[in-house]
Amino acid sequence: MVSKKEKSKLFLQNGFEYICPICSNNLIFKNDTMICENRHNFDISKKGIICLLNTGKFKTNHIYDKNLFIHRRRFINNGFYDELYKNIACIINNYTKSNISIIDLGCGEGKIDNCIIEELNKDYCFLGIDYNKDAVNLALDYEKENIGFIVSDVNNLPIKNNSVDIILNVLSPYYSEEIKRVLRKEGLFIKVIPEKKYLIELRNILGFDDYEKTNLLKRKLEKNFEILQEIDIDKKHKISKEQIQDLQVMTPLIKSKKLKDKDNKNIDIDSITINLKILVMRRK
Repeated sequence: MVSKKEKSKLFLQNGFEYICPICSNNLIFKNDTMICENRHNFDISKKGIICLLNTGKFKTNHIYDKNLFIHRRRFINNGFYDELYKNIACIINNYTKSNISIIDLGCGEGKIDNCIIEELNKDYCFLGIDYNKDAVNLALDYEKENIGFIVSDVNNLPIKNNSVDIILNVLSPYYSEEIKRVLRKEGLFIKVIPEKKYLIELRNILGFDDYEKTNLLKRKLEKNFEILQEIDIDKKHKISKEQIQDLQVMTPLIKSKKLKDKDNKNIDIDSITINLKILVMRRK
């Protein structure tokens, strides 16, 4: 069986065109290291993880921990986001180019990315990027010849200018200038944002306001991107007690709200609403 480290090495050698996150010079692969002409080097760990950050060091996030991503994967496995990834795959399949490069900014544990590529009917090279080491470590479960994952920063992408066909960003932070820099002229930026009713049942119990930022987010995006298409997803799903537990752990809403243990355990809902908007854009 090929190790995660060997899979990572193969992908990094044959996938994208990488640049140094410190000096922006081209990175080349040498033994178990990526190195630039200024001798900045980035090693692949035994687990197959490479950290392409300008600090060269992993950072710990106490909200987005390994446990959150494990429960997130389990929750997604129940089909709550099927409509989302099938719509994204359809957009990619309809893209005019046949052999495409795809990056997911904020890929998490990689489950949605794996669901998307299973629906693709064209050749692709797919890179998932996340700032969280635990997430990338889990995502490497899906790594194969044409999909890989790295630790990096959406504000400082280690990717060559004008070299990517499609950039995904699902409910995660992004940086417009970096997306514009690495996206090809005719490339697509696919951004998924929460609509008003997203997880409304859970939000109501926790005392959070509804999401009402859609128009504000769109105006912000339109400063740098032309919106070509909008797809709305609005579906209520039945939810079991076990799935509620997964949802409680996977969402940062719980950890950002100071709840007593008994309050956390008493969350009782029988359905959950997935209300999202997919924006398909091109850079201006």
